[in-house]
Amino acid sequence: MNGARIMNELVSVVIPVYNGERYIGPTLQSVAEQSHERLEILVVDDGSTDGTACVLDLFARQDPRFRILKQANKGVAAARNLGIRSAHGDFIAPLDADDIWHRERISKHLRGLLEAPSDVGLVYSPWITIDESGARLSPCMDRDRFEGIVWLQLMLGNFLGSASTCLIKAACLREVGLYDEQYFSQRAQGCEDWDLYLRIARRFRFLFQPDCLIAYRQVRGSMSVDVEQMMRSYERMMAKAGQPGVAFPKRIQRWSCAAYLLYLADRAALARRVGLTASLLLRVISLDPVRMLDPRVGRTLARSLLAELRSRGPTEDPAPATSSEPWDDAAQLSTRPIPAEAVVWNSIRRSRERAIARMQQAQAWPVPCDPHRFESVAAQP
Repeated sequence: MNGARIMNELVSVVIPVYNGERYIGPTLQSVAEQSHERLEILVVDDGSTDGTACVLDLFARQDPRFRILKQANKGVAAARNLGIRSAHGDFIAPLDADDIWHRERISKHLRGLLEAPSDVGLVYSPWITIDESGARLSPCMDRDRFEGIVWLQLMLGNFLGSASTCLIKAACLREVGLYDEQYFSQRAQGCEDWDLYLRIARRFRFLFQPDCLIAYRQVRGSMSVDVEQMMRSYERMMAKAGQPGVAFPKRIQRWSCAAYLLYLADRAALARRVGLTASLLLRVISLDPVRMLDPRVGRTLARSLLAELRSRGPTEDPAPATSSEPWDDAAQLSTRPIPAEAVVWNSIRRSRERAIARMQQAQAWPVPCDPHRFESVAAQP
């Protein structure tokens, strides 16, 4: 691929923010410092009432690539859609307002998409987790490395992790639609990203870029768990996925629901809600008994108990966010060995992945879909 062509490609970065003055600065700085310089950076203020606007204005005055858009509070999907509709680039890079990128994130993703076959619509990378101050909490989360035709595998769980991990062709969004804004109006927020990825995966292949290029920030104050709302979100997404012509075996539905409940249990543990964590874990095991062998079940319960014990001691205010680099050796694909206690579960998981791959091969692709069934996703960029 000609280097000059890559340098000349315009990439539109879309960042929704609501009351994010504490973390938005390091996020925007990580975008401004990207090695790929031809960017338009669209920051959508979703009705913030704190000092977010002052931070945004400062960046916009210093760097003409920043464009600040404002709207009344309509939720993250509407904010992202406003940014996408205002974008001029052929590639869309979503970014959450408290995450940060490695400086090579756009460059490596862009090269991957430009060199990939035309039916590849999205490229994604693994991530690390950081705390409020930007310190690294985890090694590279690179366990799942799915690419190609992945729509049925994606039903089992959102292996992209968040909105910040991918680069999407704008043409792809013109075909499948934007983020579904009805999640917000129906008080069912939570699965908007996953919903979009599923629609993309039914029409386009995915590409995995193995370097760890995204830092996902875990913020204690954002770890509240509205299980009813998040389950409404999951159920809405699954109902949309079950359009005519799409067959999901019952066992995949059970595996998928159990995996999502385990994710909610992990959030409950981080929110220091021991009773809710235990209740969710029991639901996981009742749906998918073999999950007893998944080390994450025991680890999640232990994390919840430890957080509860810590909460009884003196509390400290979290350190302010910094723009320090959390990457060190994390930018390279992790090759850490599988822990001994995870060997059995890992074998089961791989067996399930092979079964899902066989199911995908037996079904038609691209997957038939009705673009008018859900009008909220019909708006085009």
